[in-house]
Amino acid sequence: MAWCCRSGGSTIGLPWLMAGGALLLVSGVLHGIVGLISGDDWTGPLSLRKPALFGLATGVTLVSLIPVYRLIRNVSPVARAVRAGSIILCLAAVIEVALITAQSWRGVPSHFNTATSIDTVIHYAIDILALLLTLVVAWWTVLACNPRIAQPEIPRHWILSIRSGMILLLVSCILGVWMSLYGTARVKEALAPEIFGQAGILKFVHGTPMHAIQFLLIGSWRLDRSRIGDGVGFRLTKLSVAGFVMVSVFAGYQTFSGRSRFEFDLLSVLLLASGVMALASSWIMIAYYALRSEGVDSPSPG
Repeated sequence: MAWCCRSGGSTIGLPWLMAGGALLLVSGVLHGIVGLISGDDWTGPLSLRKPALFGLATGVTLVSLIPVYRLIRNVSPVARAVRAGSIILCLAAVIEVALITAQSWRGVPSHFNTATSIDTVIHYAIDILALLLTLVVAWWTVLACNPRIAQPEIPRHWILSIRSGMILLLVSCILGVWMSLYGTARVKEALAPEIFGQAGILKFVHGTPMHAIQFLLIGSWRLDRSRIGDGVGFRLTKLSVAGFVMVSVFAGYQTFSGRSRFEFDLLSVLLLASGVMALASSWIMIAYYALRSEGVDSPSPG
């Protein structure tokens, strides 16, 4: 991971991503602790579950974008705009989670709530911030797919992890924006905004591809420590990506066919099984090579 740690190029955006990610992670952990101590009902729309989960999920995502920023910061001909994008990502994410948290502490729903003028302003502010985040993620995804980032010192498995993770993150963001529009229309018809069809859970298809980037980056980090050839690392990463794609397709199939998470048919079983098998086999092999490398590096006794 030496390419990611080198000091060349601008680092202006890094403190923003680090600070924003750390702030949201701390907020998520604290709200989780408060919720557990207070015996809060985690299933309700007014519980501390939202501040906790949004803080943790968004914080982890910001931290995961640090290697992406390091990769694309000098590729774009508008490098200053890339640095500005990291600041926009941080501010938009922190403000969005802050608004969700504020609504939770006020004891009112944070999404699809237009009961009062304040609620309406917060509702649309959250939607606008989510759209802004999606636009920046889309831009960074395009930059990450630029052939110019494929530099000799950067292993191919890192390039694949970042590109695939960003594409899946973008899919999640686009689904999130669509969910807001779809949910708003459902509320006007006095229907549950988070349900598609009879029992499809929109949060399921939205959340599944969101966190692929974290696992792919961790896998690449472990591959670096294993010191295996780039070709083997690239093939194992492709297997991990295929697994995440299959699991994401499974989530989409379940949701948009109006099924709950565990209401299986033959196709959903095949999709889930193939995805889990691909992920498990790739991670087992990565762990094997990493442990083998650590064993070789360990000094012999005596």
